[in-house]
Amino acid sequence: MPRAETPAAIARRVALLALLAVTPAAAAEDLGRGVNLFQSDGIFTAGDGTRFDLATFPRLKALGFGHVRFATRPFADLDANGHPTDRWIGVLRSLIDTALAARLQVIVDVHESFACAKDRIACERRLAATWTTLSARLADYDDRVVFEILNEPDGAVDPVTWNRLADMALRIIRAKNPTRRVVVGPAASNHFTALGKLSLPPEDRNLIVGVHYYEPFAFTHQGTHWTNLKDATGVEWGTAEEIARLERDFDTIRAWAKAERRPVLIGEFGAYERGDSRSRFCWTYRVARAAEARGWSWSYWQLTNDFALMDEVTGRWNDWLIAALTASANPETCRAPTPGRPRPSP
Repeated sequence: MPRAETPAAIARRVALLALLAVTPAAAAEDLGRGVNLFQSDGIFTAGDGTRFDLATFPRLKALGFGHVRFATRPFADLDANGHPTDRWIGVLRSLIDTALAARLQVIVDVHESFACAKDRIACERRLAATWTTLSARLADYDDRVVFEILNEPDGAVDPVTWNRLADMALRIIRAKNPTRRVVVGPAASNHFTALGKLSLPPEDRNLIVGVHYYEPFAFTHQGTHWTNLKDATGVEWGTAEEIARLERDFDTIRAWAKAERRPVLIGEFGAYERGDSRSRFCWTYRVARAAEARGWSWSYWQLTNDFALMDEVTGRWNDWLIAALTASANPETCRAPTPGRPRPSP
């Protein structure tokens, strides 16, 4: 016959169950508003390949952002054993330290979707080696540092393969980071329609589900040179039905998240520069507000290069796009204060 629990043991168990019930959602909400950095920047490469100014971190904090998502590509700098090099890890740690000092949380995202989409076997080997290194070398950071296993699994990494690879990586991470928040998104490039195929360990309640939102694609990616929409410009957005479609999409995500008791991060969203400013402003404003209304955090795509919040050459900030993200704008008109070219930051 089992021994009866003492009052102290019961209290500890109840407290633990309560913590497991509320921590993930609260943690996701705590990330707040964020921005993606470094996907196309040379800051991780040897030599002078970056225009990034470390003063950008406190600037983002002052603008109302709570975190940054580092879109890193460690596969480009592996040592003879297939692990990220000491030099690469040193750069990463320096950037994390500077962001934390600016009171920003950090998501370390392994942004190797293209490599993994081409070669499943190589992806598995490199992903295991990368997370073995990262989980050990970043284990001393507190919970302001969040891990993201892999950006936008797709191609050779189909939903079945992805569930297996994510489980493998998560086991590696948990060996040295048992309670760290980890972002795991669905296959099909983190598209919300693939959520039903995502399998997560039910006992791990420190997982955040990362979903990327670029709907409708014909609007958000019009004029992009890497798609078949290079010459398909002039698409506007903002009708009542289009706004309702956005709300329905997010309600679909919310229904899945509620059933699975998982917090959500909209890890990427943005509309390309060749769309008109009014539509881009309206779409960005509505996506950010729809996520926040459901208690989700979000990370805008991205700081520089394309979909940009800032021109990395001139240092000019896109003030009307920042206004759309931070809600310092008129939601009724859904119009950009100054359409067209970004204004210099104040």
